[in-house]
Amino acid sequence: MKMMVKTATIGAALLLAGSALQAASLGAWGPAKGDWDFTLGGGGASDKNFNINNGAFNATVGYFITDALEVAVRQSILFSVLDDAADGFGGQTMLAVDYHFALGERWRPFVGASIGGIYGNQDTPDSGAAGLEVGVKYYALQKTYVFGTFGWAWNFNNDQGGDFEDGSFVYTAGVGFNF
Repeated sequence: MKMMVKTATIGAALLLAGSALQAASLGAWGPAKGDWDFTLGGGGASDKNFNINNGAFNATVGYFITDALEVAVRQSILFSVLDDAADGFGGQTMLAVDYHFALGERWRPFVGASIGGIYGNQDTPDSGAAGLEVGVKYYALQKTYVFGTFGWAWNFNNDQGGDFEDGSFVYTAGVGFNF
């Protein structure tokens, strides 16, 4: 019986100490004003009917102007494999602004917009581009997170429509680090 009381007392003390340490670190999860952000991810794009699909490797470097507002440069390497035409290959460079919301300690949903350019071979003609997105980051560690985004992007090339409604769905998932 004494052993059980002693074990319970030690367990309760460890639990209280752990709770105190966690309470001391509240607010330490996620970015702070002046932090840099770096992400690596994979994603894709699909036309509005999901008939044409493309893949991408993505990297982002960003800077937090405030605890919630981030400006970033995004670089993507785009690729597609087409049945009836040559494979497509290209790139996309975008300037982005994202606003993050605190949802508890570890979740950071965000909304954003981007503008930049798309370039590549004949299946990826050079064009200006813009996009809107929503996403969420989950901090597995205080400055390390996994993320997912979903958005709508369109290019300004008149040969491909150039209108907002002629855009495509864009999605990305990956890992990120604040430092």
